[in-house]
Amino acid sequence: MPGASPTQLTLRYLREQGFLAQVVERWVLTRDPHAEGERAGMLSAITYLRESANLRATARPVEAETIRHLAGVIERSLPQLPQGSPGRRVDLFGFIDVLCLDGKPGCLGAQCCAYSGVSAHVKEIKAGSVKFPAAGKRRAHEEAKRSLALRWLAHGNRLSIFGWRKVDGKWTPRIVEITAELLGG
Repeated sequence: MPGASPTQLTLRYLREQGFLAQVVERWVLTRDPHAEGERAGMLSAITYLRESANLRATARPVEAETIRHLAGVIERSLPQLPQGSPGRRVDLFGFIDVLCLDGKPGCLGAQCCAYSGVSAHVKEIKAGSVKFPAAGKRRAHEEAKRSLALRWLAHGNRLSIFGWRKVDGKWTPRIVEITAELLGG
């Protein structure tokens, strides 16, 4: 979906309908920015030391060799390159991207995706799980998305999936309402 985020399309769509809507998914860093800055600083130091060694190579060969050795020591202690992406998106309860007050009792939780991803999201809510981070000294725990969605619905809230595609040059949503009956609860 070049140039259009399903979350932003849903947010705009709900607001155009006159509802109060807010994005509740958040970005969680998976890389340590401090470690990346430290690695960049070490790489700069290695480059500087090697350039200094090359300048001193003819006039002071022993000093140049010592500087090269120091650059090698620093290079061997470099932290490994980070793997994967710098972060990931985390949905509220594992399945809500946008929270909306739409004039009806309770809240509307919206999962946003491409049109082709709607059934995968329904399947994920039925069978997937979400891992919650540890609080205090407790360990992280996992909970089924189905049970979370059923609890969400039991408290008078609603849940819908907004799948977006372009029809005749205009973004159009496919809205699938998730109910307790759909989840088998």
